[in-house]
Formats: sequence, C-alpha cells, structure tokens
Amino acid sequence: MMAVIPPLVYWISRFLFWSFQLTVKDHEEFQAFIQSGRMGIGVAWHSRALVLARFYHWLGYKPAVVLVSRSFDGQLGGKFIALNGFRPVWGSSTRGGEEGLAELIEWGRRGVNIAITPDGPRGPAETVRPGAVRLAAALGVPIFPVTFYCDPVTRLRSWDRFLIPHPFARAICQVGRTIHVPKDAAAEVIEAKRKELEDELRRITKEAESYFDSKTGDAS
Repeated sequence: MMAVIPPLVYWISRFLFWSFQLTVKDHEEFQAFIQSGRMGIGVAWHSRALVLARFYHWLGYKPAVVLVSRSFDGQLGGKFIALNGFRPVWGSSTRGGEEGLAELIEWGRRGVNIAITPDGPRGPAETVRPGAVRLAAALGVPIFPVTFYCDPVTRLRSWDRFLIPHPFARAICQVGRTIHVPKDAAAEVIEAKRKELEDELRRITKEAESYFDSKTGDAS
C-alpha cells in the first residue's frame, strides 16, 4: 500500500492541477516572499491538502518542511508530500506534538519554509490549534493563510469533509492577509493571534467557496 497509493495520488494531484481552469487571488505578497528566499509559515485547512502542494510549486518552489501525523494516514501523507519535494516532520497536536514543534523550529532557523494544517490530523475541522502561532512567535516570522476550492468537487464523508476536485474544474487558490506574530509573544498574544488566524482562514475559505456560486456533491 505504501508503495502504490502515495505515487498514485501524487500523479493524480499533478494531473488535476494541470487540468484546472485556475484563478489565483491575493497571492502577490506570498509569492514575492517565497521567491525572495525569506522564511515563513504557510497554513491551510486539512481538507484542502490534495492540490496545495502543487500551488506552492506554482508560486515558486523553495525547500519546505510539513508537519505530518504519526498515524497510518499520516505515513501515507508523508510519502505523498515527499514526492512533492517536501520533507515531512513527524508529530501532531496529539502525537509527538512538542517534539515535532521543536524540529520545525530547528528547520525554521535554517531558513526553511514550513507548512501546517492547523486542524489536522483529527479535527475539529476548521479550528486552529495554537501550534502554528507558537512556531511563528518562536521564529519571528509571518504566517500566510491559504485556501483552495473548485467547481465541480466531491467532498468525502470524513471528519474534515476532504475535497476531491474533478478534472478540468474551475478552481481558485486564495491567500489571506498575512498574520504577524511578535517574537516571543506572551500567552495572551498567542491566543489573540490564534483567533485572528482562524478567522482569516474561515473568511478566505468562505470567499473561495462562494466564488463560483456552486453546490458541492457528496461521496456516497
């Protein structure tokens, strides 16, 4: 399974992204940041993970690490992201979280970009845990909220209602307002910035989902 599923999903994701009628919105600051070689943290909901690795390549690939769960699903996901040119860092908010955060800080200090799904690996869906904000405070770097949607799309009956795009769909990748976290921020600032990030991710996701004024299909 490990030898078959990740490569298959990788090639499917590449084909899907190539086939999209793609709109990209509010990406200029994030793209310029990546291409300048500066280090930041990209954050997106777990449900959008299938094609956002390809969007990162579209923006201008630079080395990056991704926080991945130690679960079996996470092992599959880790193989998938490695095929996309990213290095998995093992840990989550429930399994090895502190260890994973410490390793991410080490990579960030080397100038390597970081990607996190702040509601993964088990939810609650579209609720930001504080890890990404704590990381930004430790490193003194910005957070870039990112989302994705397409029409038509199928949503799985998983905890996060995972998105499966259809080939040749109209698609949108949207970047939100940059979240700036003071270095070594106090606990109350961390919580305020966590809420700011959550609100911004929800805002751009709502905008993206209404962009085509379409209805989604459900997996049976």
